[in-house]
Amino acid sequence: RKEITKGEAINNYSSAQIIATNDWMNHYPRAIFNGHSSMDIYRKAFYQEISQLHQPIINWSVLFI
Repeated sequence: RKEITKGEAINNYSSAQIIATNDWMNHYPRAIFNGHSSMDIYRKAFYQEISQLHQPIINWSVLFI
């Protein structure tokens, strides 16, 4: 393990160290994601979901009255 060794108490680290380690892990490119990070995958899925939620819903029957 790069920053926090296995079996070591996490309370030996500051909040800043834990946040930095978390950020590093989330932005680390992974072969399983074809060189993308888990954050890249999350952002893509999130923005796809948001874009689907904000698509305009058109009631065509109202337009052709």
